[in-house]
Amino acid sequence: MGAIAVHKFIQSGIYVATSTARPTGTSTVAGKARKTLALSAQETGETVAFSSLPASRAIAPSQLKGKFVFSGKTSADSVTFGGTLELPAGLDLSKMQSLSFAIGNIVDTVSVDAKREGKNSRA
Repeated sequence: MGAIAVHKFIQSGIYVATSTARPTGTSTVAGKARKTLALSAQETGETVAFSSLPASRAIAPSQLKGKFVFSGKTSADSVTFGGTLELPAGLDLSKMQSLSFAIGNIVDTVSVDAKREGKNSRA
């Protein structure tokens, strides 16, 4: 059996764990894997900023498109996503709230304002 990695998360968020496999005694990479981990404040023991979870955690996508460059890599890949989701009851939207999400292993965070609109800091 190989090495076992253990990490205790103390802050909620979305993390990408990466594992690299190498044959014993070499530095040659035989394989690489990534896993996206979404950890809630409830799982890390943090105080939650709402009174109850939403009835549904489903996201209703309205737009998903991407642009990918596979040869030459002269420009960056891009993914655009639009959708709606139910927010938890008791969430104070008079204050800016952060919402993190991931598509595959790409993680982004948007700020949700009092109008319940998400604003990406890079937009």
